[in-house]
Amino acid sequence: MRPTRDEHGDPIAAPAPHTIAEVAITPAETETDHDGRETAVVELNLYCPTGADIQIGDRVQLPGDTTTYVVDGKPKVWGPCPWTGWDPGIDVHVRGVK
Repeated sequence: MRPTRDEHGDPIAAPAPHTIAEVAITPAETETDHDGRETAVVELNLYCPTGADIQIGDRVQLPGDTTTYVVDGKPKVWGPCPWTGWDPGIDVHVRGVK
């Protein structure tokens, strides 16, 4: 993997890996056989707790899965419900190639 570079061409260090506990995972979409290749683009939605440190472009590794997923788009932060105070957390869309 090539390092990301800043506007001057200098490499930018990758963020340190960290774990986010209590994440729910749901399938979003899977596309297969692009241009005759035996690959699959897998898209998932991650539902993270409020305050989770996850941003667009972050790389995600799921337990028991060797695929590296990339956060695709800005994570959606849901605010607390004004009537109950329930806070549903952060909705994150990720993509990976298998």
